[in-house]
Amino acid sequence: MENWWVSLSGAEQFFLGIAVFFTTIFICQTLMLLFGLGDHDSDIDSGHDFDHGVDHDIGDDSTSSETDSDSESHEFHIGQWFTVRSMVAFFLGFSWSALGFLDLGYSTLVSTLLGILVGIAMASIMLFVFKTLSSLSSDGTINLKNAIGTQGQVLIRISANKTKPGKISLVIQGKLMDIDAITTETTDIVKGENVRVDEIQNNQLIVSRAN
Repeated sequence: MENWWVSLSGAEQFFLGIAVFFTTIFICQTLMLLFGLGDHDSDIDSGHDFDHGVDHDIGDDSTSSETDSDSESHEFHIGQWFTVRSMVAFFLGFSWSALGFLDLGYSTLVSTLLGILVGIAMASIMLFVFKTLSSLSSDGTINLKNAIGTQGQVLIRISANKTKPGKISLVIQGKLMDIDAITTETTDIVKGENVRVDEIQNNQLIVSRAN
């Protein structure tokens, strides 16, 4: 094994190292997805978009607003076209294809350029596949008014008298979501307390302690 590794050129070692690393990440991602551990991209700001791999609109009777959501799961966004999954797909396509082109006798420069093209194609395909699958499984728009009367649990402290929003976890239209909320209570509602959604104002949940 050691002799085989030493026999490789520097470029081959470089590309192979990248390939093995990102292949391992890809396998882990796939296993987590299969076991339901990698698809909880549900943190949202109230009245904004949900992220379950793609963005969905939250509908109100007269208004709807869209922003990028923050995710506390395995996928995070740095712009619409960059995700962890697409990055892994890019480096998988880049590294393995570059190795293949080297093996076919192309120079390191040409193999690198061709590998980049293949990586971009792989990342684009990955984005398209996940967006398509997510849109097929989507129930459509989420109406925040459906949250009125439901109960949830505080994840991040909610400051008293609407001074600072916190975050709660609750189920809306069958989906478990983490949503920003404010309260009219005169004391802070701390993490772990149960709350009830009383009303919606300006696409924001107003909650109180659950009895």
